[in-house]
Amino acid sequence: MGFLRLFPAAFLLFFAQAATAQDVILMVNMNYSSEELKAAEEMAAARGQRVEMVPPRDLISTAEPMFLKRYTLEAELLRQLSGGQPPTEQMRSRVKVAMAGISRVGNAWNGDPQIVGMMGSSRISDLHQSAQRMYQAEQRNGDIYDQLKRKAIELKGKGEKVDSIIFSSHADGSNLTGETTNRLSSNELTRLKQEQPSLFDSPRHVLLLGCYNMTKPNHRSWRNDLFPKASMIAGFGIKAPSRFDQKSSNFIRQTMGTADRLDREMVLAGKPLDPQYLDGIFKSLNTFTTAKHPGVIDYCYSVTEGQPETFTRNCDVQWRDLYEKKGKMQAYWSLTEPREDPPTVSGGDLRNFYNTLQAACPAEETPSERNDARAAERMRVTMRENVIRLIFWWNVQSNFSTHRQGEIEAMSWRLRSAGVRASIPSLDGSTSRVEFVKSYNAVERELRGKSPTLLADFQQLYGPVFFLRGEDTVANGEKLSVEQTLARNAIPFNWIEGSTVLKHR
Repeated sequence: MGFLRLFPAAFLLFFAQAATAQDVILMVNMNYSSEELKAAEEMAAARGQRVEMVPPRDLISTAEPMFLKRYTLEAELLRQLSGGQPPTEQMRSRVKVAMAGISRVGNAWNGDPQIVGMMGSSRISDLHQSAQRMYQAEQRNGDIYDQLKRKAIELKGKGEKVDSIIFSSHADGSNLTGETTNRLSSNELTRLKQEQPSLFDSPRHVLLLGCYNMTKPNHRSWRNDLFPKASMIAGFGIKAPSRFDQKSSNFIRQTMGTADRLDREMVLAGKPLDPQYLDGIFKSLNTFTTAKHPGVIDYCYSVTEGQPETFTRNCDVQWRDLYEKKGKMQAYWSLTEPREDPPTVSGGDLRNFYNTLQAACPAEETPSERNDARAAERMRVTMRENVIRLIFWWNVQSNFSTHRQGEIEAMSWRLRSAGVRASIPSLDGSTSRVEFVKSYNAVERELRGKSPTLLADFQQLYGPVFFLRGEDTVANGEKLSVEQTLARNAIPFNWIEGSTVLKHR
């Protein structure tokens, strides 16, 4: 509310001008959702505007058929592997790894002969060709950061501005990723704001359709650091609906339509609208108050929650809950001998801990953490990096082994030549965390008494997978490539969701 109290006249003048501007809605459609794009186009038409999409919208016709092929094959393979029973996480992992390998190299992949036999060469070739067409198109366009930079320059050259911006992607709250190679890190967003401030200063409405973007710590960053002038920032406090769920498209329609009307009301009133009135308006939206996907809306610094749980809980209680759960969770990424593997990638204790971690108050608002808030927040970032890479452990290991295949083969030869009996199992997506950590520790123990140089090289190679350290913990505000991220012993963000490294290094 402080912003409105300090600058109410300028704030209202901004919306009075923006509400009638013939400008654009920019959709950063990293998952190529045609349904969400349709909803955005409806809202643009109602305002006499148009939609600009990054990546280019013509890629939807390439992406969606590829996604359909992949999902259909995954479902069929799971039915065959499970014999009609609910598939296990190991089965899901096998299928995901197979889809990634086949997308990369087609019939040259033979990492799982049973799945290869189930699919047959013609379907393998078809999926591979579809994935390669998608990969080549994305390579021609460049990364999302560069595409957004070019789009900002293009719009500025035309004398146009962004009236609203929609980010459709997977998210960990601050980093965004698609299901192919699209990604946009929090560091890149910060750099983009510095280089192209018009993308962040002009939008009235900001929609964040990924998970965790509107937990309190993440929301505060989106609001204060990136979009301080927006009348509405809307998204989800915990898990967001799938792009296949109509709730996602309807969330665009309902929130943007409502915010457009409220902007006009605020201008006519000549002052900020009453928070209780806003609370009632947003809670009447049926896409906002669902128990499974609770929305969070910040309208002019007045926050309304679809399911008000985390914002209203005592901050010290939240951090006590976090520390209590941390002890058990550390067994999953322990640097000594882990006791058990993460129970599942989609639910259970690990995902519950991740939700608790995401939702806990900013440390500076917590009495017991306030004296060392920077250290507490650093711990939160590190744990987030650890846990998200455990949740997507199958993807992390298979992408790592694909990208660094040459170094892994060379290291295996050096270990055998040095007489080391222990070895690292194949990181093909089926190796458990327990199995990997035990084998890593065994190799390390043998090397301590044999070769300090080989030990250092071994730790350098496998350190990213052993420590589960992500680029957020090492980037320091820089825009890091995959190579730079790995060189700093961290795992690139775009390895943790649906995207894959499509070619060998």
